[in-house]
Amino acid sequence: MKSCWFLISLLILAACSSASPPQSAFQEEARAFCRVHSIDYWKNTNQLDELNALGPTEKQIRLTEEIRSTITSEEMKRVIYEDAQALNAEEFYPYLQHELPKLTGEPFECPAIEAFYIAP
Repeated sequence: MKSCWFLISLLILAACSSASPPQSAFQEEARAFCRVHSIDYWKNTNQLDELNALGPTEKQIRLTEEIRSTITSEEMKRVIYEDAQALNAEEFYPYLQHELPKLTGEPFECPAIEAFYIAP
């Protein structure tokens, strides 16, 4: 009987540990992902001057590191970095607007992303 309870406990623990993060976690990741694409983010964190002092390659590396640091869940990483990999810049934001609400349960509106990836 003890081994039966032990097995049941292990199964429950495995189910709980493999569950997806709550919708609120996805919502926060989406908001953070949006924020980091805005110039205001860089100004408010006192990083804009430092960023502007970098050469083009170093600047791109720094931007990429900061953007990637906002996404921690495997589900969001899959949507943003794996599934969207083949998209061109014009398709990326509409894709996010379609896919992120499936995780967050709310519309995804972030004009900063569109402006960031599509040069005027």
